Amino acid sequence: LEFVKALSVLCRGTIDEKLEWLYKLYDPKGKGEITWQRLFYVITSMDDLMGKNARPMPTNEQRAQHTHNVFQKFDIGKRGRISKEDFFTVCKTDRQIIESMSSLYTILPG
Repeated sequence: LEFVKALSVLCRGTIDEKLEWLYKLYDPKGKGEITWQRLFYVITSMDDLMGKNARPMPTNEQRAQHTHNVFQKFDIGKRGRISKEDFFTVCKTDRQIIESMSSLYTILPG
């Protein structure tokens, strides 16, 4: 049932609903912040899900650099954590992120 709910939100939800779901992926315990370590864990997990045949596997150094770049972009207040507010602000003002989120609507026929 949770899978169906997630699929519904990702395919038919509003931008806010999609961002809420995405934020929970990075903050599953509801602490209200994303740490660098948690971001690194999620990025590494996504790379692992893609598998080595999808593209060359990044090194741990490349993953750490990517995590650093993403973290710097989202940690608006430079507090060493990404707040939910910062997450939403960056996502809603980054054209590429909005386009990616909007394209999820086209996955299933209407």
